[in-house]
Amino acid sequence: MKELEKYHEIFRLLKIRQTAAERALAAVLSEKRRLTGQAETLREQALATIAEGDAPSAGAMLAADRTGLALRKRAAECLKQAEKLQPEIAAREEALRAIIGKVTAMQDVIARLEVVAGQQEEERQDETSLSALQQRRY
Repeated sequence: MKELEKYHEIFRLLKIRQTAAERALAAVLSEKRRLTGQAETLREQALATIAEGDAPSAGAMLAADRTGLALRKRAAECLKQAEKLQPEIAAREEALRAIIGKVTAMQDVIARLEVVAGQQEEERQDETSLSALQQRRY
């Protein structure tokens, strides 16, 4: 039974690691979504600014074009930052897959040990019953 308890503790610790890995991956994915959303918002603002640039004066059009260009540039930077997160996302996904594999393997080991422990308990009970029966005969 001590061995089974040890494996249950290892399983518990692996589940904690799995939860931490899931949270770390979720944080990186959330950052990527935030950056992508920010880029989309900036693009929309740039389009709106350029549309406002249809004003009659050349100065207003030039200012709107510059503002639109600056917004598009910031949007591109956000997308570039989001793209730079891809290797980290891939690494965290791989780490999570590895931990899930260990958790699954540990579940299998525990299930087998529980079956063996159950069989051993049945054998002990059978031996005890047999021993008691033999003592009654004598």
